[in-house]
Amino acid sequence: MGGALAAAGERVTFLVRSSAAKHIHANGISISGAMGALSIPAPRLSTDIASAIVDGRCDLVILAVKSFHTAAAIQALRSAGALPPPVLCLQNGVDNETLLADAFGAKNVIPGTVTTSVSSPQPGVVVVERERGVGLAAGHPLSLQLLQAFSAAGLHTLLHPNARAMKWSKLLTNMLANASAAICDISPAAVFAHDRLFHLEIAALRETLAVMRGLRLPVVRLPGTPSHWLGFALRRLPAWSYRGFLARKVARGRGGKPPSL
Repeated sequence: MGGALAAAGERVTFLVRSSAAKHIHANGISISGAMGALSIPAPRLSTDIASAIVDGRCDLVILAVKSFHTAAAIQALRSAGALPPPVLCLQNGVDNETLLADAFGAKNVIPGTVTTSVSSPQPGVVVVERERGVGLAAGHPLSLQLLQAFSAAGLHTLLHPNARAMKWSKLLTNMLANASAAICDISPAAVFAHDRLFHLEIAALRETLAVMRGLRLPVVRLPGTPSHWLGFALRRLPAWSYRGFLARKVARGRGGKPPSL
């Protein structure tokens, strides 16, 4: 995200670990793969969040850490002093926005999601394995401006009027052959090849749909994912009819990436 925005001319400060800063200073940031080749030879870096936002020129904080780091991220933002700029939450999961809203106010939180698959083999090197896009919650004063900026940076971006439906729909796609593969230490393809594990996967997905129905949240379309189709299939079709499709879809989508549990 940050690399694409910086390459498009946006003023971006990257918050990096001290251990990575020297390498990135020397080599810059490179993005390759499905999006083509982008290079930021002299990126603006900071190892301290306070210095990154203290000058008053920061319009937005993009938060993309793992959910188990959310509390630490909130503490770091609080320690920076004044109320931070609005936070775009691109994390997976359905509770992070609530934690951020409790800390900084709901008006300062913009829910979002990223469906593009990337890897980073070393600091400053990003490989786009499968380009899909970005989902943004509509209704925030910055939503349209972000849509324009992301689109100008080559990021396929959709606005969603129902932010919770967007996040829960992403959860549904993230669940596919994720926990089972991690617990059993096998590939997603092996999960779908195993009868009992496959039916366990389907039961978990249908339970998630039941919770969404209880919350009155529809399954919505996310860029480049079968989220909407998956919701229909789980509700209306026998599991055997889409087993092969899901196995192929997950294998192509994940590639060699291990489960993110």
